[in-house]
Amino acid sequence: MFERREKFILDKTAKSGAEHGEIYVQSWIQQKANISVVISHGHGEHSEAYHRAISEMIEKNEIAQRINFYAWDLPGHGRSYGQRGHIFHFDEYVESLDRVLRFLLREEIEGPLVLFGHSMGGLVLSRWAERFSVSNIAGFAFSSPLMGIAIPVAGVKKKLAEILSQWAPRFAMSNQIRYEDLSRDTRVTSGYYKDPLRHDRVSSRLFTEMVEAMNLAIQEATEIKMPCLVQLAGTDRIVNGAMGQKFFEKLASPEKELKIYRDFYHEIFNDLGRELVQEDFLSWVKSVIRSQSVQ
Repeated sequence: MFERREKFILDKTAKSGAEHGEIYVQSWIQQKANISVVISHGHGEHSEAYHRAISEMIEKNEIAQRINFYAWDLPGHGRSYGQRGHIFHFDEYVESLDRVLRFLLREEIEGPLVLFGHSMGGLVLSRWAERFSVSNIAGFAFSSPLMGIAIPVAGVKKKLAEILSQWAPRFAMSNQIRYEDLSRDTRVTSGYYKDPLRHDRVSSRLFTEMVEAMNLAIQEATEIKMPCLVQLAGTDRIVNGAMGQKFFEKLASPEKELKIYRDFYHEIFNDLGRELVQEDFLSWVKSVIRSQSVQ
């Protein structure tokens, strides 16, 4: 059985105009664990959204019982500081992840470390992996990474966002995400409507920063040489799966694996049939840890 812990980490970025405050981090700690996984969540959600999947994996899989799981709330999300759905620079997310990792490595984490990012969290992770590094990294896992947007956005709305990004960067609109498009499991999506920590806000500046970050992530994917797992939903109405595949193809890692789940919606770890997704992830974790121990 796991022990749940939580803490707040002071986060301060050097970026001009950026806010700073406390970042919320929670963990699922196990007595026999010798592996760590750090999770970066997607836009509008927060770290608690992974409790279900983590609990299921620990209950059913011996590999998961050897893992300490950590998840953090991005700025402007969950229990962390900041205006909901707003940042001035995408690097604020990337640098926050870097500070969280360095804190955990200094205070808690020992042994091999796997970094996991879902949706926008996958984009944050990719930008971190292309520019930063820390000790103990065994590999990177990307779940439905945001490398392109599948939700139709009218040209006039894009142009408006570009203008507002310069003159009213905090102006926020709906991200147009329908919870029913995230998972086919109605038990999951019905709970989202009752979750006070979820939001659907995206500021004009975040939108333009996100677009630029997606382009850079694919352009600079050749900088990622560590083992990688990319898991994509075959019926994703939120992110562009073809761009996710393009990102995978450009990864320079000699040890990379692509999994596409044909009928799955965006949140593959929370969708019907998620046992297969979870099993593939844990098997990959086991393989990269074993590979590193042999070297």
